[in-house]
Amino acid sequence: MLEELDYNKVEALNQSLLKKLVNGPRSLVLPEKEDSDSLKIGSLVDDMICDADNVHNKYVVCTISLPSDTIIKIVERVLLSSDSSNLDELDQQILEACSFYNYQAKWKEETKTKKIKEEGKEYFEFRKHTGNKMVVSADMWLLAEEMKEALLNDRYSKYIFEEDPQLESHYQFVATGTLEGELCKGKLDRIVINHEEKIIDIYDIKTTSDSISAFKSSYLKYRYDIQGEFYKKLVEQMYPGYTVCNMVFTVCSYAYKPLEVRQFRMTNRDHWHAYIGYSLNHKQYKGIKQLIEDYKWYKENQEFDYSREHVECNGQIEIGLIVDEN
Repeated sequence: MLEELDYNKVEALNQSLLKKLVNGPRSLVLPEKEDSDSLKIGSLVDDMICDADNVHNKYVVCTISLPSDTIIKIVERVLLSSDSSNLDELDQQILEACSFYNYQAKWKEETKTKKIKEEGKEYFEFRKHTGNKMVVSADMWLLAEEMKEALLNDRYSKYIFEEDPQLESHYQFVATGTLEGELCKGKLDRIVINHEEKIIDIYDIKTTSDSISAFKSSYLKYRYDIQGEFYKKLVEQMYPGYTVCNMVFTVCSYAYKPLEVRQFRMTNRDHWHAYIGYSLNHKQYKGIKQLIEDYKWYKENQEFDYSREHVECNGQIEIGLIVDEN
């Protein structure tokens, strides 16, 4: 058994950053966007299954009536910028947060501070005692519990989560390695190792509000192919001589009741194309190889306003429609 690594202490490139780079270099320097409800519930289900002992240390169920989303963001920012436990003393921090979120720009300052104090005070008091825990609604917690049970008990998927004394298995397994000369890291939801046969299975849990039949579209839209190949390559480096099977995405859809669970396995070609890139429906998709080359170029040149392609073409990019071959 390899020594377990602390993911947060390993300084390395991860697949999430590569997927961001698909949308251009500014994603490397812009502040992180706040998680949407769909991302929150996905993380919550992951942790309920893969890190069950710590889930209550990471999340808190909201027990109050919530103000508007914007006021929640303002209060959260105020909490981060001050050690004071009294919202009535934080006019300056409130105004700075209002400005950051462009909240009611035409209102007088006293009107804005009064509004935030009136509608955000209860939330402020609630958050004072919850630390850095992620706030989720009671409905979200219950739905996550339902999805956890659906995944653990599905006829075709439950074996993934069952423990076999003959096999080595881990949740949130940290894998490291080198791709295109760059140190990389990944955290796999589930890995199962058969040392006798030298076979390794890797799994990732996904949740979706879309129908289960739409997963292939989500796979392409969110570039899950990059994640699957990235993880497989790292595990292969950590276990030379072992066969690492193709990535399996175990997906739970909450579009309808009862919840649906299905597995989707990447093919050899899927993995290959995720690394070298591909053309599909007249659109070019960069693979891991080119994205890492781009990442290194941006770091070396400290250029984040324009894409590498834009700079290398002196500001003019050829349209050059890509036509799929028959």
